[in-house]
Amino acid sequence: MTGKADERLAVEAFNKGLIDRFIRKQQDDATPALNQAIRELQLDYFDRMQKPLSSYLPIGPHRFMTNEAVVRVFDSLCEQLQIVEHYLCCAPESILMLDATGKYYLFIVQNSDQARAAHEIASDQSAPEELVGMLRSGAFISYFYKTEGSYSPIYQDWRDYLHPASEISGSEKLSWTLVESPQGFRSDRFSFYTTYLKKLDEKRIWRERWARPPSSKEPS
Repeated sequence: MTGKADERLAVEAFNKGLIDRFIRKQQDDATPALNQAIRELQLDYFDRMQKPLSSYLPIGPHRFMTNEAVVRVFDSLCEQLQIVEHYLCCAPESILMLDATGKYYLFIVQNSDQARAAHEIASDQSAPEELVGMLRSGAFISYFYKTEGSYSPIYQDWRDYLHPASEISGSEKLSWTLVESPQGFRSDRFSFYTTYLKKLDEKRIWRERWARPPSSKEPS
């Protein structure tokens, strides 16, 4: 963006690679265009930052993120929920997603082997037949956070830890669920994006206030 009436300087800077986008302030859609540009540049930045992980994902516990169908579901959720941050989590293998206001979700993806292990472990732990049957059906994904995702007799209210599963079409049989405000995370220690921006604004206002020279009274 430029405040110059002559756009030559901005065009020159763009051509030299000094700026990433050129948006005219007087255009009707300046604000949406600016927001879209910020979003695109953020995605470009994070894409570059995560490249060192790309060789690890296919062999690690989060290899589901190399599946294009999973990525489409994930991208759709990010857009729908306005997610601004996400983190890889283990036990179970999942992604913690945070929006700008402090709301957080857990995106869990499960393959057929993990689904089978879930109901087999539950059966070995003498879980109620209803629970074992619900897990065997594939219609639910469990999130027993106290025991690294697996069932244990300590869960008397086990229904609270089952979440509806949705299938992901593709060559590999996968299912996913989204847990809203999942337990097991110290949300009181999260520093959310909007809070961070407010702190930046407060610091900027404070600096500007103290940088102003003291006003002198006019002589009477």
